[in-house]
Amino acid sequence: MITVQEILKEIEFLPAFNQTAQKALLLIKQDNYSVKELTDIIKFDAALTANILKVSNSAYYAKSKEIHDIGMALSFLGKDQLYSLLTLITSKEYFKNMMDGYEINQGELWEHNLSVAILAESLAHYEKSIDKSVLFTAGLLHDIGKIILNVWIKKEWEKINHLVEHEGLDFLSGEKKVLGFTHAQVGGAVLKHWNFPNEIINAAKHHHDEVLYDDPVVRIICLADYLSFTMGIMTQMDNMKMKGYTNILNYYNIKTREVEALISDNLEKVQHIISEFKF
Repeated sequence: MITVQEILKEIEFLPAFNQTAQKALLLIKQDNYSVKELTDIIKFDAALTANILKVSNSAYYAKSKEIHDIGMALSFLGKDQLYSLLTLITSKEYFKNMMDGYEINQGELWEHNLSVAILAESLAHYEKSIDKSVLFTAGLLHDIGKIILNVWIKKEWEKINHLVEHEGLDFLSGEKKVLGFTHAQVGGAVLKHWNFPNEIINAAKHHHDEVLYDDPVVRIICLADYLSFTMGIMTQMDNMKMKGYTNILNYYNIKTREVEALISDNLEKVQHIISEFKF
């Protein structure tokens, strides 16, 4: 089993979340920020600026005319769009390497996280008080713990696979039994280390809880995670036996027909956006 010290050491070695993006995200959450203030934070980070211009001209964000400078991008994009765009650009870097403990094909984990982010935004009507930009960010980062556990998962593949295939355990329980930690627990620790808001930390830490966590963001991420799996956007080891899924469907009184409708309504959009942001 892994020790707490080993987990903390790996978290410390994980590259910090882009500090320019963090400052910009904090500013955007304020009601009275100005485009000039935001531009002054971002403009000296050349890589982030270039990526913002590239992504803001993608089909997902593009406006009626081409965006060619950072001030224009920040002016044209709405508050929620800016928040999700900054998180998208920054978080993608963490998933670019092959996660061969969790993935058969490179990019599966990123595609799953992106699909959960997109679906979470689409499911916001189930919880009317939630900020959509928070849902998008929580979706993108809900499986960040897998980056830390990947090496150990690869080493212990046979043990965990045996528990899942032959002893009826769900994937999360297999992680816990063999490694001593789950990717959800580790993900919460990573986001806490990066000083993310509690609602985003809790979404990573509790999205697989058997008893539903009493937070609307966690509930929506759990539902989006289930729909992503049902669409077939999943990684190597994950399975549909997660204990919290039945509870989340019961909580929102979602029947099979509504699940099918939600998939039908969102599948094309999810596939299109994933194709835009592939590695």
